[in-house]
Amino acid sequence: MPRLLMALGLVALLGACDPLDAEIDFASFEKTDASNQYLVCPPDYCRAPADEASPVFALPAPALAAIARRVVEREPRTVLLREQVATGQRVYVQRSLVFRFPDTIWIQVLPVDANRSTLAIYSRSAYGRYDFGVNRSRVQDWLAAIVAAASAGAANGGG
Repeated sequence: MPRLLMALGLVALLGACDPLDAEIDFASFEKTDASNQYLVCPPDYCRAPADEASPVFALPAPALAAIARRVVEREPRTVLLREQVATGQRVYVQRSLVFRFPDTIWIQVLPVDANRSTLAIYSRSAYGRYDFGVNRSRVQDWLAAIVAAASAGAANGGG
C-alpha cells in the first residue's frame, strides 16, 4: 500500500508540473531525438525535418489564424499560455485526462501572399521520451479540423 501511495503522489506531482512554454522559432529550432513530438511545417520553412507538410489555405493569414484559434480553444483541457503578437505565434498547453501531464503546442500562421496562408504546428510532451502517438494524433486531428473549418469558411466567402 505505501508503494501505491508513493506512486500516486509522484504521478500527482508530475501532473502538476509546469509545461514547456518557451517561444520557438520554427525557422531555426531543432527537434530532440525523442519520439514524443510531432511537427507540421510548410516545405523549406522549418530547419527541423517536418513529420508532415502543412497545406496552403485559400485564406488570408488573419482569417486562418481566427479559424485555428477557434478550433484549438474548443479542445478539452487546453489553455493558451502565451501569444507573441509580432509573429502571431500562440503557445498552448493541453493536459492529459487522467494524470494531467502537460503537452505544449506551438502554432504559427504564416502568410503566403495577400490571399493565401499556411501554418506550422509543433506538439511536444513535457515529460518522457515516448507518448504513444498522442502528439501525432493531436496535431493531425487539429489540422483536419482547421482544414474543414477553413474549407467551410472559404465556401461561405471567408473565415
